Amino acid sequence: MKNFFNFKNNIIILVVVLIAFFTWSSISKIMKADDPVNVVINNFDHVIGKQDSKVTVVEYADFQCPACKAFEEVINPIMTEYSDRVRFVFKHFPLTQIHQNAMNAAIVAEAAGVQGKFWEAKKIIYENQDEWGAALDAKEKLISYMSVLNLDMDKLNQDIVSEEVKKRVTDNLREATSLQLPGTPSMIIDGIKVNTGSIGTVELFRKFLDDKLSASSTNASSTVNGTSTQVELSTSSVKVEYENSTTTKSN
Repeated sequence: MKNFFNFKNNIIILVVVLIAFFTWSSISKIMKADDPVNVVINNFDHVIGKQDSKVTVVEYADFQCPACKAFEEVINPIMTEYSDRVRFVFKHFPLTQIHQNAMNAAIVAEAAGVQGKFWEAKKIIYENQDEWGAALDAKEKLISYMSVLNLDMDKLNQDIVSEEVKKRVTDNLREATSLQLPGTPSMIIDGIKVNTGSIGTVELFRKFLDDKLSASSTNASSTVNGTSTQVELSTSSVKVEYENSTTTKSN
């Protein structure tokens, strides 16, 4: 009988330890979701907005992703409205395991970007997603869409097969993978992963940015006896690095 109770007590202790472990593990995962992440903005990334903006929005997207296409209805008007105060960065995250033509789409957009037409190419590619998404000749279709952009088509075709253009996409993809992003579109705002659902409408995104800008403005300066005193912004929760990025708009 004594051995039975000892065994029972050991089982209870084991269960308690396991519950504590998994509870701690779950809490740790939740905390990690809000931890700052290190996003490098390269000189080849596509940027709209001022480099010294107080808020930086980074989107990782897949041109074949229906959700990314739908999110265009939200982020495009937001970029138009806030580009004088917020820096917007686009990065590629082609989910090649489920989207067989996503990589081709990213490379064609990058090749158009070499000639300064990335944003225009992005728009056309999303608009025609239903046509090229499952097509066997997707690459040819994607290239044909670029003809309306007044590009040097010979150069476009050369850039499409260049290692430099491909590396831009794969570098973005490698970065997204290292950040363990859950899917597309994924948003990182001031170094923090943001649930896309929380900014899933223009109104929600606008409120989010207004709150961020207000907080940034409050932290940036304080007024003492009518004199504005500049206060250094805390970077403990923001880890966004820039590499050779000097232009206001990068294609």
